[in-house]
Amino acid sequence: NRSTRKLHLTEAGRIYYEHGLRIREELESAEARVQSVSSQPMGQLKVSAQVSFGCMYLAAPTTAFLRRYPDVSV
Repeated sequence: NRSTRKLHLTEAGRIYYEHGLRIREELESAEARVQSVSSQPMGQLKVSAQVSFGCMYLAAPTTAFLRRYPDVSV
C-alpha cells in the first residue's frame, strides 16, 4: 500500500517478508554448519593417468597434497 508520502506493507507482504527472513537465517545457519564440518578436504581422490606420467609429474605434487590434507586418500 502506498501513497505519495508513505509506503506500507500489506498483510500478505508482511507474511512473505517474515518468512523470507526466517528462510535466510536458516540458510546462513546451514552454510555455517557445513563449513565447520567440511573446512578441510577429506575422502578418496581418484586419479587416472599413465604410470610414466604419474611418476614424472604427479608423484611430488600428490605427496605434498597428502601431507597438507591427511584426511584424503589417493
